[in-house]
Amino acid sequence: MTANDLNVCVVMPNDITPDDLHDAYLFAQLRKRGIGYVQAMESPDILAALRGTALARKRNQQKINNPAPVVRELF
Repeated sequence: MTANDLNVCVVMPNDITPDDLHDAYLFAQLRKRGIGYVQAMESPDILAALRGTALARKRNQQKINNPAPVVRELF
């Protein structure tokens, strides 16, 4: 196997969209640090961090939209 035979494949869960990744990129303010969007998407470390950020932001948004039910006291 040669270096030309290797392909890079980034697999993302279905619940993370490119828009979510772009929102995470904007949230992280990487442009201010001199990291462009394409460079961020090509870097495995930064991409993993952006995926984590996007997932966390989605979870937080779901908590806001679907708050836990109110439990009344029995006594």
